[in-house]
Amino acid sequence: RRPTHRRHRPAVTTPQITRSSPPDPAHVELGKAPPASHRLARWLHWALRIVPPVMLVAAVWVLWREFHKLSISAVSAAMAGWGAQSIALAVALAVVSFLLMGAIEWVGLRWTGARVPLGANQAGSFLANAIANAIGANLLISGAIRARFYQRYGVSLTQVAGATLFAAMAFGVGLAALSGAGLVLASHAELARTAIPPIVARALGWTLLAAA
Repeated sequence: RRPTHRRHRPAVTTPQITRSSPPDPAHVELGKAPPASHRLARWLHWALRIVPPVMLVAAVWVLWREFHKLSISAVSAAMAGWGAQSIALAVALAVVSFLLMGAIEWVGLRWTGARVPLGANQAGSFLANAIANAIGANLLISGAIRARFYQRYGVSLTQVAGATLFAAMAFGVGLAALSGAGLVLASHAELARTAIPPIVARALGWTLLAAA
């Protein structure tokens, strides 16, 4: 007889399954809560829907408070004294001014990387500058109007802030250049009507021109 060798199979042990304790309800609630950035974006979304109408109502109220005592007939009589040519020139210069502000708006948006159609750019610039100049607080009001208006074109809040700052800096540069040129080109008789000595006025004018 041949000797028989029995093969010993290793014993198979069943792994012990450890049941984890259920998560704490507080952790579940925290997991379901939206991130802080999402909450901030939601707040900003509603703020951009609410702020522009409120600012528009405020602008109407400010204009009514400033001009409700004026008589339309008196204003019409005063404008008739200017002459049609002067009125047409004033309207033309106002149109040119808003077109130039639209150009600055376009450059500012491009500088931030935003791409907005030209017509929408002109409309947004007109609304932002017209309402902000009527109410005041130009940076805050114009920024809120730009954010609400350009939202449909995918312009972010960072780009809106950059375009608003760019427009403000462009206005400051233009004002410095205009003021400096006025002080440099003014005659001695014109400077004599002010409290600024001629030497100081010339030096200030050249300084503003150099800074611009």
